[in-house]
Amino acid sequence: KDTDGNDFKVPMSFTTQKFIKHPITQGIGSIWFMTPVAVKGGIPLAYVYDYPTMVYKKYGKGRVVVVGDDLFFANYISEGEKGIVDYDKVFLNWNVMKWLAGRD
Repeated sequence: KDTDGNDFKVPMSFTTQKFIKHPITQGIGSIWFMTPVAVKGGIPLAYVYDYPTMVYKKYGKGRVVVVGDDLFFANYISEGEKGIVDYDKVFLNWNVMKWLAGRD
């Protein structure tokens, strides 16, 4: 229930273990998404249910990664909530940065 007493009966967060083999997902077991949405375009890296929630693409001389979660890269360590303190998410974020920099 929210603060107004509404019960939406919809989970607000999801954990997935559905990954496509890629340097970005190497060594990742499961990832927690707070507010996932499906992403169109690019090549899927991760799925929540059957919807791609993380995609990548090479574009011109650059690289792009899109995550369908507005809180995915948030740092909750100082706020004491679940978030980037998940080690798999820390490693995934590191893998994303390495891949974007061309160090894959």
